[in-house]
Amino acid sequence: LRGRILLVEMDAVDEALRDFHECVRGLNNEKLIRQYLQANRLLDHLHLCGMRFLLQSKMQETLSCYNLIIELLSSRVKFLTSKESASLARAYHYRGQAYLESEGKSNAAIQDFNHACSIYDEMEDAMTPEYWNNLAGVLRSRGNYYASVDSPEDAKENHAKSLEIRKRLRNQDYPDIEIHLAESLDAYGLGLLLNGKIEESLIYFEQASSTVPGHSTYNLACAHARLGNLNTAFDFLEQNRDSDFKQPREHVEQDTDLTSLHSDPRWSQLLKNWDKTE
Repeated sequence: LRGRILLVEMDAVDEALRDFHECVRGLNNEKLIRQYLQANRLLDHLHLCGMRFLLQSKMQETLSCYNLIIELLSSRVKFLTSKESASLARAYHYRGQAYLESEGKSNAAIQDFNHACSIYDEMEDAMTPEYWNNLAGVLRSRGNYYASVDSPEDAKENHAKSLEIRKRLRNQDYPDIEIHLAESLDAYGLGLLLNGKIEESLIYFEQASSTVPGHSTYNLACAHARLGNLNTAFDFLEQNRDSDFKQPREHVEQDTDLTSLHSDPRWSQLLKNWDKTE
């Protein structure tokens, strides 16, 4: 109980994890461990806190949460329920995402993405729509990794699989699938953009934006800027500034995709007003 309070209410990650470790080490059989995990909803709390830390770019805290999930579950693979297997796969996915966003950790990231995909592959008939959507998320992340290391064919293969799964889920009326589908469309387009296939990337960015209004407006601006369509690029940047998907000003200033806009008088004015709210 103290560990849960420390983790959820006080963000005292290290102390909370020490408490959890001591409790689990004190349990001497699988039944007691399972009862402890279920009674305390430990995995749920760790996942939620890990995701929150990841969104806040607190990478060390993120890794601590997912490291514990992986430690608790990977040593008990033969005892895991389908839900616990999916929880282990999610932990590998988000730990991999934390590694991908941490400088010099890309090799660890791809290993975790591969682990997550392998777990879902082994689940076979136990796969639910939720687990399929989670797998699509891993494939999207793995595709992003391959795009970042200049492996365009591997990126395209993973992004295509992610997109295929989410299109299928949309036909099955999976809840809130639109935002997930937009993410996969955007990732596919970004892989193409990074590979220099700019006009083709626009197709996917436009589909993402029509699926969820405001989504991919920033990448649409980048693509049009690289094509020399300056007016259109500025229009999409303004849309991004006013959307729920607004990029940080620092990122906009440093993005080399937008270099062609820098000499235009509208550029300095746009940046000046970037963080202003009406």
